Amino acid sequence: MASPAHVEVASTAEADANHDEEEQLRGERRNKTWLSEEPVQSALDGPRLNKRTQFVLGFMNLVDCIGLLLLNPYAMEMVSQLQDKPINDPDVIRNMGYLIGIYNLAEMIFSPLWGILSEYTGRKPALLIGYAGAAVMSIFFGTASSLGIAYFTRFMIGFFSGNLSITKTVLGELVDKSNEARAFGMLGFCYGVGMVIGPIFGGFLVHKGFPEYPYLLPNLAYSILSASACVVGALFLPETLPRERRKSICRRSPQELPDSSSSNVKGQHRVPPKLIAMMLSYGVVVASCICTAQMVTQVLQLPLSDNGFAASPDDLAVLQIFAAAGLFVMQLAFFPCLTKAIGYRACFIMGIALVGLVIFLFPVYGLIADPKFGDWRWAPLAFMMFVQQGAFELLLPTTIIWVNRYAEGLPRGTINGLSNCFAALLRAVSPTLVSLSLTAGLSTHTDLGKYMPLLVIGALLLLALCLAVPSLPKFEATKADDSESSSAESGSTESEA
Repeated sequence: MASPAHVEVASTAEADANHDEEEQLRGERRNKTWLSEEPVQSALDGPRLNKRTQFVLGFMNLVDCIGLLLLNPYAMEMVSQLQDKPINDPDVIRNMGYLIGIYNLAEMIFSPLWGILSEYTGRKPALLIGYAGAAVMSIFFGTASSLGIAYFTRFMIGFFSGNLSITKTVLGELVDKSNEARAFGMLGFCYGVGMVIGPIFGGFLVHKGFPEYPYLLPNLAYSILSASACVVGALFLPETLPRERRKSICRRSPQELPDSSSSNVKGQHRVPPKLIAMMLSYGVVVASCICTAQMVTQVLQLPLSDNGFAASPDDLAVLQIFAAAGLFVMQLAFFPCLTKAIGYRACFIMGIALVGLVIFLFPVYGLIADPKFGDWRWAPLAFMMFVQQGAFELLLPTTIIWVNRYAEGLPRGTINGLSNCFAALLRAVSPTLVSLSLTAGLSTHTDLGKYMPLLVIGALLLLALCLAVPSLPKFEATKADDSESSSAESGSTESEA
């Protein structure tokens, strides 16, 4: 008969063996998280997504995108006034592209740094600092008295807005597969609504309130919104990165320490190719959206002598209302249902097809640009804005969702920062490409010359399609598929052993 001491030693050894086996399974699960076709659901302890948090993150995205496109309706007029040159002067068109692009250039440079900063300070402080800084600098931009001051202050707004990627990181740390489509769809929806409301603010509020500073009121409105986002975030946004998981200059954080239970430590830090493809695809989709918005704005503002629509800022603001309607319809009625019915890949292909269909008909819309057609000349443009903005709502959330899925197990703050950096780089280059292609087209003195930016947009849409489609699954894997896959993997592991 075994003595009590022997029984205690045996039970202790068995418990240790079970503990080691559990630790090994956890290590294997972490390794498979980003390698699998369908990343596993996050099981982090901490705050979960609720309506209040979703509202705060959505409001922050809304405000940031308002600031991004607030300038579009009056940028050409502002540059024309600061340079004292006519609105269709090639130098004015070129500098308009630079003024819009410098915001994105600053965001490109500093977005990764904001993501890295959030790994040290936590997500919340990095977000609040950015919105407070943007609120201050936008007022200085609205009162700019020279092109140099306008460039500098716009650059600083882009610097403080580089923290936008952190909102995606926070949301990715709060959701699971059961609610991510609707959550990220709503985030993309708020971003898209900001792309619509920004030009509406810029178009309706310019030349109002301050005769000495005609561009102050829209920027003051954005400043108030940015300050409100800072206050709301301070009061209601939870911190999703606990202190014990943050990086430190003096010590290594827990997620940086090697896992002794894992058989492949180096593999944990390898970035999957599909993640890279989706990060690039996100940037290209954003760039195509920006290019489309700018081309529409610039072409419609061309004078009648250039066969343009001679659209005023108010006209552009009204068209944006139809774009907002397209966003509402797509997000509230179609996107979550479509992802379940046909899958993310088919949704992405559908979005690309719809954008291409309506935007490449632009030369046809131009056939009725003459004011003799009355208000009917705006009808096809309103339809175009409705469809193309709704189609972009199929593209943006899809890329955001799959960047966060493939980033499971990796430092999301850094990943989203790099993703936003690439998107900002393309946003910085895109306005200049559109302006230069428009200038080149106008120099041909042909009716179709002004539509040359369509070539840039077409190339971006094709590139997004080639990057995203091979990386998106055809359909969501079912639980049965997941269990079968896990059984097959465990069986192969046992046979190898």
